[in-house]
Amino acid sequence: MNRLFYILLYLKIVMLLFWMSCSSTNNIPIITEQPKPTPYENGLALFEQGKYLQAETEFRTALRATPLKPEILVKLGETYLHLQRLDAAKNSFDKALLIDPNRVEAIIGKAMVAYQSKDLTGALHLLEQAIEINANHVDAHYKLGLVYKASHNLQYAIDEWQKVLAWQPDHIEAQRELKAAYASQDVSPQKTEYQQLFNAPSIKRGEMAWILVKEFQIPAGTTSTMLKDVRNHWAKQDIERVIQNKIMSAQPENRFEPETLITRKDLAQIAQNLRIWRTQDTTLANTFVGMSSLYTDVRPEDPAFNAIMLVTTLGIMEGFFDQSFKPDLNPSGQEVFEFIKNLKDTMK
Repeated sequence: MNRLFYILLYLKIVMLLFWMSCSSTNNIPIITEQPKPTPYENGLALFEQGKYLQAETEFRTALRATPLKPEILVKLGETYLHLQRLDAAKNSFDKALLIDPNRVEAIIGKAMVAYQSKDLTGALHLLEQAIEINANHVDAHYKLGLVYKASHNLQYAIDEWQKVLAWQPDHIEAQRELKAAYASQDVSPQKTEYQQLFNAPSIKRGEMAWILVKEFQIPAGTTSTMLKDVRNHWAKQDIERVIQNKIMSAQPENRFEPETLITRKDLAQIAQNLRIWRTQDTTLANTFVGMSSLYTDVRPEDPAFNAIMLVTTLGIMEGFFDQSFKPDLNPSGQEVFEFIKNLKDTMK
């Protein structure tokens, strides 16, 4: 009997110790080591941050481990697009399509290579091919709108961006493009003399002078300009007015270069000069001196830095999704008329 008692007691003690051991273990936090991001995941993060050179390195590393992954080839191609390495981008997209011929993102990527190479017909056909595969692909329709816009088919472009916003109302780029399209329609169609310029892929300095005089009623000055290259130019009087009122500047050797194309930094400088001319507040030219740049491709020491910061702050012009301003880009006629409308709105 005593022996049975001790056996039962022993079993109870063992069970109690086992229960205590389990209870104690459950209260101890288990620390697990987080898995390190893969090179592909690192590449995606760097791409989103606009660090395209570093992203390229990570995507290439990922490809060495898994060379037949079309999604990696597509992101590498998109990275090359941002780096303006169009041949490398096309090659990467082509490799992705060899693995997966219906990879819509690769077809869109090839379309953007064609678009940036000014092959608008090729870009159009590729985007139509992508939409045949996926009729509701938001990015395909957004970029088709860009191609229509560059081809001066503005209403078709508007139709595409409206589709995008119906599917994805918070699509920032489509919102901006649609706003610009509506704004440019408001400015130019009522004035038949603007029709050709509105549809132009770019605007010349002489044409810009003519537009500015008409839109802002810039008066004739009292000083002689003596510009060498405008004596027989059709916009001679307008050019002289914008020079005399310091809205636009002469070029070296007393030239105006009326056939040179306007750039985005030129527009920013014109906006600053017009506001100074209208308000007589010369301190506007130094408002942002000593401040940091908002853009990756505009430095504080650049001559147009203050003007670019001014138009950005006032909402007259905007940068791009990759945090660039693209100061040397030649704006289209539509973009110039949007600029004019925005500038006039801030000067009311």
